[in-house]
Amino acid sequence: MDTFETVIFSLGQVVAVAIGVSLLSASIYARRPSKGERGLVPMYIERTGGRFNSWNWTIPFVRVATFENFVSISCITHQIVLNRGDVTSIDTERHLISVGLRLQHHRVDLPDILIWPLNKDRLESALRASLGIKLVGNPDTT
Repeated sequence: MDTFETVIFSLGQVVAVAIGVSLLSASIYARRPSKGERGLVPMYIERTGGRFNSWNWTIPFVRVATFENFVSISCITHQIVLNRGDVTSIDTERHLISVGLRLQHHRVDLPDILIWPLNKDRLESALRASLGIKLVGNPDTT
């Protein structure tokens, strides 16, 4: 191996280790409760994927926890707390082979939020219950 090949090989190893450490950190971070929910017990919790403006995290790097009157969404780049009244609608959004939940909100301090759940129906039901959003066309559903 000449010097150039050795440098390229070493650089590749450094990049691979850095990516591995980053993904491990993101996975560990997604397991922890956010600041706003410490000491509380969630009604429902799921590790999902998510898109926050231009940041896209795949499953399992986003944590969604629902509580009686708020929802906590956290990943290594974002910690979002949505209270009752913040979200105006929850819409299903399809992308190639994935189905996500877009949380439409009116808060200018938050990014666009698209969640990629493992169990869309269960997470959507939990989000609607916590945020007080009824299904359109079905007045008995909260």
